[in-house]
Amino acid sequence: MVDVNAHVTTSPHTVEPGETDWLFTQTFREDDNIEGHELTLTLSLTDRTNGDAHELDILETQINEEGVIGRAENQTDEFVDMVDVAVATYDDAGELLSITFSYIETLKPGQTQPFEAYLDYYPYSLSEVADVDVRGYGYVFEQ
Repeated sequence: MVDVNAHVTTSPHTVEPGETDWLFTQTFREDDNIEGHELTLTLSLTDRTNGDAHELDILETQINEEGVIGRAENQTDEFVDMVDVAVATYDDAGELLSITFSYIETLKPGQTQPFEAYLDYYPYSLSEVADVDVRGYGYVFEQ
C-alpha cells in the first residue's frame, strides 16, 4: 500500500512549457519494495503566485552523517524572500536515489547562508550516495 502526501513541491516553483522540473512528495510504504508502483501526476494551476525565481550559487557541498550540507549564495542584486535548495542523490551507477529539499528564509544581495538537507529517513544507507546535484532558487515576491 502506498500513501502519498497531497502536497507536491517543485523547484523552481514555476515550470514553463518545455521545461523540466524536480518534484518532491513524501510517500509512506508498508515495505521498502517499490517495484511495480506507478506515479501519476495531475497538473493544475493554483492561485498562489510564487514570485520571480533566481537560480543561486551553491557552495561547499558535502555529505555528512545526516544528509547534505552546503552554502547558498545570493549573487543577484535583489533581496530574496525565500530560498529553496533542491538536492538529488545518486548511487555509484548514476541511478537516482532521492530528491529532497531544504529552505532558507531570506538572503540579502551578496549574502551566503548554510543549509542542510536531511536524508537519514530515506530507505537507503548514506554510504550508497556517490553523487549529489544541488540547486538553489531564490524567490522575490512583489510587495
